[in-house]
Amino acid sequence: MNRPQLFERSVDVLVEAYFNDTLRHGDDCACAVGNLVAAELHGASTEADSILEWPNHSDGKGWYDSMTDYKYEEREVEIAEPLDYDNDEIVAIEDAFELAWFDEDLNENADKRFEGLMNVLDVLFYIHDVEDQSVREASRNRFAAA
Repeated sequence: MNRPQLFERSVDVLVEAYFNDTLRHGDDCACAVGNLVAAELHGASTEADSILEWPNHSDGKGWYDSMTDYKYEEREVEIAEPLDYDNDEIVAIEDAFELAWFDEDLNENADKRFEGLMNVLDVLFYIHDVEDQSVREASRNRFAAA
């Protein structure tokens, strides 16, 4: 595994956001990456904060606008400087979470936040080269605990 502390911190933040109900699709401040940014800057998810007030974003933009510039306009920008993930990793995390919101194959009663988080975990496993099945299972089980 590479960057194990970053992996653990990311999973911790996402578990807290899921169970504290501060995780939402389509909200720059409360999606998977939004919660990771908030935790890094404020020590906890802070959905009430305006993302545009968060410092250290390229061109004075929020991380989401910077990501859009990077992803679609192929501009070289720093998406979210506070995070220890590179731009491609941030885009992969964001897409993994948000695409579950649009997944028409999911049952209408499915918890799309949960499905999105399972997608994010798969991305984090890849980013951090997590091959140990016990670590993968333990990480997934943290989202199932009530």
